[in-house]
Amino acid sequence: MRFAKQIAIVASVFLWTSIPVEAQDFSGLSSGNWAGIQNLHVNAANVVDHRYKVDVNLFSVHMNVMNDYLGMRKEPVLNPGLFSEYNYNDFDSLYLVRDTIGNKQLLTSTRLQLPSFMFQITPKDGIGISTNYRVMANIGSISEDIAQLVNNSMRNSFSASSLGSFSENIAGYLFQGALNNNYTVDFDNSFANTLAASWMDIGLHYGRVAIDQKQHFLKAGVAFKFLLGVNAGYGYMDGAYAQFNADSSQLSALRGRLMYGESNNAISSGGYNPFNFTGFGLGLDLGVVYEWRPKYAKYQYNMDGKTGLWRRDKEKYTLRVGLGLNDLGSIRFRHSDSSVSYRYTVDVQNIPVSDFDGVSNLDEFLAELETKQGVLRELAPETFTVGLPTTFTATIDWQIVDRVFLNVTPVISLTNNGYGNFNLHNMSSVTGVIRYESPWFGAYLPVSWNPL
Repeated sequence: MRFAKQIAIVASVFLWTSIPVEAQDFSGLSSGNWAGIQNLHVNAANVVDHRYKVDVNLFSVHMNVMNDYLGMRKEPVLNPGLFSEYNYNDFDSLYLVRDTIGNKQLLTSTRLQLPSFMFQITPKDGIGISTNYRVMANIGSISEDIAQLVNNSMRNSFSASSLGSFSENIAGYLFQGALNNNYTVDFDNSFANTLAASWMDIGLHYGRVAIDQKQHFLKAGVAFKFLLGVNAGYGYMDGAYAQFNADSSQLSALRGRLMYGESNNAISSGGYNPFNFTGFGLGLDLGVVYEWRPKYAKYQYNMDGKTGLWRRDKEKYTLRVGLGLNDLGSIRFRHSDSSVSYRYTVDVQNIPVSDFDGVSNLDEFLAELETKQGVLRELAPETFTVGLPTTFTATIDWQIVDRVFLNVTPVISLTNNGYGNFNLHNMSSVTGVIRYESPWFGAYLPVSWNPL
């Protein structure tokens, strides 16, 4: 039935966005003392008193995907040939598993570490310049009934030959799935939020040793970031209530709040350029690190009339504790010049299904709804501001024996992406790493936990 697919796409607006897209980047490596530039993502103070005179990074990449909705059985991991042996629908039924119970979340993040460097200008001062290209998407707070609707639609309507843009693809899942299978739509007080953005940050780093009293050592650092936004997109639904039976001739009820929008340079608009900066902002990282050095004397030496010099190739501490605030800041974008962004408040009842004959997309459906009483449409503001995924990070590092360490790093997300908040967020987590490291070799075994 044609009308069912219109309800399905409204219910799925949380997945509408213009960007196809662990909490700690470079997990494992970043816990060590020889990680260089990658250490700055954990604590800004690591720009000083590190193991290098100069550290230069040409290129590195970190990618992370977390969700509590879709999983895969072990067979394709052990036998990768299965990926090409089956078409998607057969592979789905045999090897993919979905958990639609409870609210769902999907978080993805990618960091491209571009040419960056840091060096010590004095024994107590360090500076650095970093460049990062970052892409992040949060699809979260998806209520159970919406997740089940998406699950049914994706299982029954996916076609690899019909893949288009990200937003068109998701719309296809739900429109076609509801149409072919005559789903009944029945949910109350449902919600879903999605936000995605890509940007470049250019960081200026400075750190200084504040206390160096043999057993006790303290350093602090700061990073000022210039943020160049590439693009962003969002979709939010809140308080949604809908009742529609596939055998009925009318929509019994539909109400709730809905907003969606995108910036200039969106992928869906064509002509996307990953280095066309359409948004601007400022960011900040702060960090302090304390080291307890009860065996400090074995790491000091005298040379050329100077006494008490520190060995740079050795870790002097038995216990190190760091505290860091990362990704403070935001980016302001303009809404797209090529498409209009709206915010809707809907409260309608008993609408004949025949009113929506010929409607084939979200804009047409909402335009038809606007002709009914009980629909309020507001033009979105000219700009919107996307908050960075601010985190508080603590690091506890114990040197068990020479060159063998145990590290525990809890990361607490300080932002959330509720209705209209426009805040990117990481998942809070705890990572434990046991490692062996030397100037020429390192081995790391990380284990992470997060609420997903």
